[in-house]
Amino acid sequence: MSPPRTRAERQRVRRGGAPADAARPSGRQLAIAGLTAVVAVVAFIALSGGGSPSPSASVGPDVRQSSHVRGSDTAPITIEEWADFQCPACGMFARATEFIARSLRELHANGCKWIEQCTQPAGEFEPSRFPDATRLIRDITTMGARVAKRATEKALTVDQWSIAYRFGAEDAWDGALEGFHRLEPPKGWFWADPFPIQVDGRNYIFFEELPLGAAKAHISVVEVDRDGRASEPMKVLERDYHLSYPFLVEEDGQLYMIPETAGNGTVEVYRCEEFPARWKLERVLLRDVRCVDATLHRLGERWWMFVNTAVAGGEFNEELHLYSSPSLLGDWQPHRKNPVKCDVRGARPAGSLFWNGNRLFRPGQICTPLYGSGITVNRITRLTLDEYQEEEDHRIEPREAGTLGIHTFNRAGDLTVTDAFERRSRF
Repeated sequence: MSPPRTRAERQRVRRGGAPADAARPSGRQLAIAGLTAVVAVVAFIALSGGGSPSPSASVGPDVRQSSHVRGSDTAPITIEEWADFQCPACGMFARATEFIARSLRELHANGCKWIEQCTQPAGEFEPSRFPDATRLIRDITTMGARVAKRATEKALTVDQWSIAYRFGAEDAWDGALEGFHRLEPPKGWFWADPFPIQVDGRNYIFFEELPLGAAKAHISVVEVDRDGRASEPMKVLERDYHLSYPFLVEEDGQLYMIPETAGNGTVEVYRCEEFPARWKLERVLLRDVRCVDATLHRLGERWWMFVNTAVAGGEFNEELHLYSSPSLLGDWQPHRKNPVKCDVRGARPAGSLFWNGNRLFRPGQICTPLYGSGITVNRITRLTLDEYQEEEDHRIEPREAGTLGIHTFNRAGDLTVTDAFERRSRF
């Protein structure tokens, strides 16, 4: 070791210290430390049974049926979520967070079996590449043209739903409105969700009526005849919250209406006291729910409710839920497999269920690319307390130029009703 060269180094030596370069380990010391580390690792592997595994050895974690459980497997669970979906862009992810909570509940209830049933191998895909400048300019130009077109349409036209009806034998309908009588609302008003009924040989249509500029709709009725004549609409039910989709059902000699009351967080049933104008709240079937378009059907000794729900901040068009009850005014319980369908192309109800021969069909709304773009007619193949299955049979879509959507289809006797979405000139 060379002697201290500076005053500071000499002071450190006197105080028992060492110069800065003396603190650095030599090459020999580094070699000894490295050799010691290697020996320690080898010894650890040998003592822990390392090395190449035998053919019967497990190279992965020991996963058992109860591996996901800590504590009692029957203990209740609570899932808390913190989220803010007031921002429209963030609201797009509202249902995604519900998927996570739903998956955790399924895992807790069914264990590894649920994972095995849900897991599917990923298919092959080619990684996407960022578009070149030419394609990027073309896509931006196309998008800009669409935005400009829609802005022009909004400036020159108003969106409007109207009602169409016809009398005749039941037959397959392809969406063409030829042969239908049209009920046109005042400009800017909505007449939609028609439900027909025949009483004492007369024909009535209940529907949602939304006046121009109004924040909520009410339920109205018109009487129609076979020559295309219709009475003036008469308001029959109004609340402090939005009403639509006036589903009608008869039971034990009574006529009931179940309008959409999602704005009140309920599913309500009203009994007709004096047809067609007087209705009284009979019972709240569901509380603290966000449900739209409740559609009821009796099958055997049980009633079934088909309804679309949405999580806070989410849309109503995607998830079909089922409830059942032994009676219309009884205790309604959710289906074990809820949601029984997740598909914006046909989950939301579009009218009453109906039989064709021995096959049961459920109309559903096609809500892409526009809300109410058309109707998919789904054949129900399985409906029990534990299972639900349906498959698309055919579609009903607009045929006339200018008609952009239809989203309700109902029939009473020989009276068929639907609605149509169009954009009409403001001037």
